[in-house]
Amino acid sequence: MNFIIGAKEKGHKTVYAQLAEGGRRWVVDKEDGRTLTFCWRNGVRLNAKNPDIRVNALDLRERLPARTIRKGGGRTRLEPEIIRRFGWITDHEITRDNLEGLMEAGRSRWVIENTIFLTQKRQGYNLTHSYGHGRKRLTCVLPVR
Repeated sequence: MNFIIGAKEKGHKTVYAQLAEGGRRWVVDKEDGRTLTFCWRNGVRLNAKNPDIRVNALDLRERLPARTIRKGGGRTRLEPEIIRRFGWITDHEITRDNLEGLMEAGRSRWVIENTIFLTQKRQGYNLTHSYGHGRKRLTCVLPVR
């Protein structure tokens, strides 16, 4: 099975260090004013404990320019510039041609997961989020009534 998994710099220091050393960069200016800065590298070590496990890493910085939002009654509100950051590891080879497709797939997975959690909360499950982190406790994947 193929995978695209979210990866943040704080939890994947080895991956991000290798991206900083030799990652390829590409900047895309979108028509809506956003700027996407991609950084990727194939065949990076997943972590220091398992140097033989290799993955492909993709990092995205999305810059949304400052904008004015019109509200009811003729009022306006200024939203400042926002820079958002996303990262993924995958077994798909990353090329300039498939960067945006991998980004969209990684982001859609996040949307699907959050939609599932929201649906479960609305249907009466006592669930806020299921992270499964920690050495002492494991979170159940499927809540039981």
